[in-house]
Amino acid sequence: MEGDRKKCLDAGMNDYISKPIRRKDLVKAIMRWIPQDKIKQSESTLNSKTSSEENKDLTSLGELVDMRIAGKNRTIFKSNFSKIIIYFIEDTQRYIAEIEESLSNNDLQTAKRIAHTIKSSAAQMGALRLSEQAQNFELKLKDSSIQMAEIKSEAFSIKNIFEETCQELQKNFIFAENPNQNRSRSHKQIKKGN
Repeated sequence: MEGDRKKCLDAGMNDYISKPIRRKDLVKAIMRWIPQDKIKQSESTLNSKTSSEENKDLTSLGELVDMRIAGKNRTIFKSNFSKIIIYFIEDTQRYIAEIEESLSNNDLQTAKRIAHTIKSSAAQMGALRLSEQAQNFELKLKDSSIQMAEIKSEAFSIKNIFEETCQELQKNFIFAENPNQNRSRSHKQIKKGN
């Protein structure tokens, strides 16, 4: 957001990158601060790495879960990763219910705040489509000319993408790590502890 960028620069920061951080943007920001003679020494190497990273990003656009991000999380959290996924599912279910309640009360500010939370937590889990949909929803809520029917449709899309994301996370991580677990359990049953 441009206002955030200005505040950070006014506070004395040298540069600013908005969340979610994209590798391409991070590389560009770093390149701005590396002395030019150092850039020329490694320009061809950096360009080839940036191109391959961009291609990887393009191939994951349609995916529900970016397996590279999820894999890094699995490495970090080790045996607790299944629990982290369950917490993510439980929290996001609660957030979606809160969005629905906020919309029924015409409380768009609360819905926008919750969408921002979903956007961030989903990105951290590698649930990029869910994060993107939450971001779209958040942006639509900032548009004063948007109709409530369209807002509710966007909220419904978040819920649908969340359902698909849960299935993907469960299939690739929870059930893969715990093969004896009953695969017929849905994320709703996991939340209830059934």
